[in-house]
Amino acid sequence: MSFTLRDYQADGKERTRQAFRTARGVIAVAPCGAGKTVLSSSIMEDAAAKGRRTWFIVHREELIDQTARTLRKGGVKFGVVKANDSRIDPSALIQICSDRTLINRLSQIAEPDFIISDECHHDAAAGRKKILEAYPKAKILGLTATPYRLDGHGLRGCGYETIVEITTVAKLTAAGYLVPARVLEAEKVDLSGVTRRGGDYAIGELAGRVNTAKLRANAIDAWHEHARGLQTIVFAVNIRHMEEICEAYRATGVKAECVWGAMDKAKRPAIIEAYANREFTVLVNVGVATEGYDAPGIECVQCLRPTQSKNLFVQMIGRGLRIYPGKEKCIVLDHAGLIEEHGFITDPVTYTLDGGVEQAKARPTRKCKACGAKYAGMPPYCPMCGASLIDMAGRTDEPLGLGDRAYQMVEAKRREKPDRVAQQADSLKWIFLNDLKQARARGYKPGWAVGRYKSRVKGARVSDEAMELARRRGLGIELRPGEDGKMQWQWTDRASAAA
Repeated sequence: MSFTLRDYQADGKERTRQAFRTARGVIAVAPCGAGKTVLSSSIMEDAAAKGRRTWFIVHREELIDQTARTLRKGGVKFGVVKANDSRIDPSALIQICSDRTLINRLSQIAEPDFIISDECHHDAAAGRKKILEAYPKAKILGLTATPYRLDGHGLRGCGYETIVEITTVAKLTAAGYLVPARVLEAEKVDLSGVTRRGGDYAIGELAGRVNTAKLRANAIDAWHEHARGLQTIVFAVNIRHMEEICEAYRATGVKAECVWGAMDKAKRPAIIEAYANREFTVLVNVGVATEGYDAPGIECVQCLRPTQSKNLFVQMIGRGLRIYPGKEKCIVLDHAGLIEEHGFITDPVTYTLDGGVEQAKARPTRKCKACGAKYAGMPPYCPMCGASLIDMAGRTDEPLGLGDRAYQMVEAKRREKPDRVAQQADSLKWIFLNDLKQARARGYKPGWAVGRYKSRVKGARVSDEAMELARRRGLGIELRPGEDGKMQWQWTDRASAAA
C-alpha cells in the first residue's frame, strides 16, 4: 500500500467499505484538514488493484492539481480529463476529471465502475447530477466537509443512501491534527433590511453595509492589535470590498495582495504561491480560498463577509486550522457575526440526506456581464463582483481612510444551549411550593400536595431544587416509612414554620 493512513482515516475507510455492502452511494464526511485527498487516493489505489475503473470528479483546477500531486507521491498511475491538459492517459484506471470537461466527454471515456465525487454537496447541481445518473451501475462515494446546500436540496436524490462521518473538528483538534481556534468577535454589523436572495444576503446590499471607511478601519485596527505579523487570509464580500480592504492594509505598511474567482488564471497561481512562501502577510480574497484551498501556514482568518451559509462558514474558518511548524492556534477575527449565526466550528452537527442543515431555494438564471459569474434568481447585483447598473456607471463611496474605532473585539464565549429540564424544574417548583403551603394551612398531609402537583403537571417529578427550597422555607417534608411499611411523604419537625 502506497499511502499511510492515520488511525481515524483507516477506521473511516473500513466503515465506508462496510457501508457499500448495502448501499450504492455513500457520503464520507470529514472536516477541512482531515486528509480527504489521502484517504480517497488510498481508496482509488485499492479499486485500481482490483481492476476497477475510477473517476475522481472535481470542480476546480486547484483540486485537480492537489489530487494529482498526492497520487504521484504514492506512485499511482492516473490520467486527467480536463480541457488543454497534458496529463491525458486513457489507459489509466484512475481518471481525475474536471466536471465541466467530463460532461462534454461522457461518450469518449471508458465507463467507470466507481465514481468519487469531491465536494459532493455540488452534486445536486444539474451538471454533476447528469454525470452520476449516466452510470447507474457505478458505485458512488461523495466526499465533503459540509453535506448540505444553501438551496435546501438534499443529496439523497443524487444516489446517496447513507452517511459515514470519518471524524470531527473537535476530535482532530484534541488529537493534535488541527490547531484550536481562538475566536474574537466584533460588534455585529446591522444587516436589518438587507434582502436575501438564493438563501443568503444579496451581495450588493451586503457590501453597502459592510464596505464603509469606519468598518475597514476597525478591521485593520483589530488585526494590528490581535494578529499583527501573522499570516492572514481575509474574506471580503465582493471585488470592490476586497480591493479597498487590501489598500487599507497597505496604507498601514502591511504587505497585502488580492485574489478573486474571475482573476486572470495566469496571475492567480503566482500570487497564491507567493503567499504560501510567506512573501507577503495578508491575502484578501473573494470566492477563491474556500473549497480545496490548502495553505497550512495561515495563522489568522479575518471574516468580513457575513453569510447565512453554514457551508461557507465552515470553509472559511477551516482554512486556518491546519497544523504547521510553530503554529499553536489560529486567530479568528469575526467581524461578520458568524459565531452568533452558526456557533463554533467544533459544535456537533447532525447530518441528513433529506435537505441538510440549510434551507433555501435558488435558481441560477443570470450571468454577470462584468465578470462572467453565474448567479441565482434575478438580483440587481452580481454575487461575485457586486456589479450593478449603478456600479458600472461609477458609484461613489466613503473615502478610504482610518476612522475612529467603533468597537473592541472580545473573546467569543461558547453559548451553551439552555437546560430545558432545569428551566422547567425552576418554574414547577413554585407550583409545588404553593401546593405545600395550602396543604399546611389546611392541615392536610404533604402527600396531598405531591399528588396535586403531579396531577397538574402530568409526568413531572418533584425536583430536588423544589424539595430543598421547601425545607429552607420551613415547609419541610421527607419520605418516611408509614404504618404499613410503605414510604410516604410526611412533614418534618420544621414544618411548623410558615411558608
